[in-house]
Amino acid sequence: MRVILLNPENGKIALSENQKTETGNRDKFYENLYGLQNSDQFKDSADKVQLTLLSDLSPGAIISKIESNDQDGLATRFALLALNPFVLEGEKIDYGAFNTNGELDLFSPDSGTGTLTSSYLVDRMTMLIRKNWFNSEDKNPLDSSVTFSSSNHSYQNINDSLESGADIAKFDTLIAVGRHGASDVRQSRDNDLTILF
Repeated sequence: MRVILLNPENGKIALSENQKTETGNRDKFYENLYGLQNSDQFKDSADKVQLTLLSDLSPGAIISKIESNDQDGLATRFALLALNPFVLEGEKIDYGAFNTNGELDLFSPDSGTGTLTSSYLVDRMTMLIRKNWFNSEDKNPLDSSVTFSSSNHSYQNINDSLESGADIAKFDTLIAVGRHGASDVRQSRDNDLTILF
């Protein structure tokens, strides 16, 4: 939130080392928190912004926000690039400072403009899910004994998302691969998923 409202790095999404709060440094954490709370930008945004948790949105809703060419789209793409678990939106929030060279623009294969491809954004969503799991489980991602179970996650290709997720709940794991019209997905009687190419 500090990066979005105060823009301490002049348009850079990632903070430099001297702007970051080191793990365990409570004094610097509170210094940064109070600096944010006392800033004019924070005070001006009161009751004019909305903080939306990405985990509260369906994959389809996130994709819809990503594909939008308005401030909501920029806000959602910023959240994924920064690996923020939330989207900060509102009339007082301007992501233009972070998009001066098209850093938040969707890539268009037709024109060759933009920087963010669909596959990159899907990878960022997957990474954010994993990061949130480590945070919510209070696990160290560098601990090799920690195992991540993807069995309770549903992944969808942005280009070929399933129209109806009604059958997804029947499976512990669902992995769908292929292009629209080029793959044949069938369900056998024992609820195994078979994908034919």
